[in-house]
Amino acid sequence: MSNDKIFDAKTLMAGRPDNLHKGSGAASSSGKPRERQTDEPDIENMIERSGCGEPYYKLEECLGEHDRDWKKCQQEVRQLQICSRDSKKSGEK
Repeated sequence: MSNDKIFDAKTLMAGRPDNLHKGSGAASSSGKPRERQTDEPDIENMIERSGCGEPYYKLEECLGEHDRDWKKCQQEVRQLQICSRDSKKSGEK
């Protein structure tokens, strides 16, 4: 890997913002904070169940370090794609 840093999932999870998948957190037009709807999927549980949490959080970290520039995080994107593909294949068996 070209990255000097080696991360484990626990380290990656600890560094992410608490509201990572909770929308923008912006206020609604009434000025009140939006409430999370109960019918929304729990993204973090879905990520962990897929078995791809580590490559996902590495991608999130890379995007954060590079101002959300996907071009600079292609290695992380590919790793997540590979994990996702392998996860789907193992689920078909």
